[in-house]
Amino acid sequence: MLQPQLKREWFLRHIPWCLSGAAAGLLLALGPGKWLCCLVLEHLGATGFGFDIPCPATLAVLVLICAAALAATWCSLSAIRSVTPCECLRGKEIS
Repeated sequence: MLQPQLKREWFLRHIPWCLSGAAAGLLLALGPGKWLCCLVLEHLGATGFGFDIPCPATLAVLVLICAAALAATWCSLSAIRSVTPCECLRGKEIS
């Protein structure tokens, strides 16, 4: 039966995308995102406002985002059971 192997391979291929996306989002949030938020709040009258984000909270959010993305990927792979190889090739020309 090919489905469990295909499901595992698909899941493992999504891990690097999940980690890189979460890391990029975290870096953008901690860098330009903090600056942009402070700029908007300063424009609204909250001068001298700053963000103090503790490292454990940052790591916890990173782990939760990765876990949620991987869980969503795993759940979405349940449709593989109902797909046959013939359906994947339908409408495509084989050269």
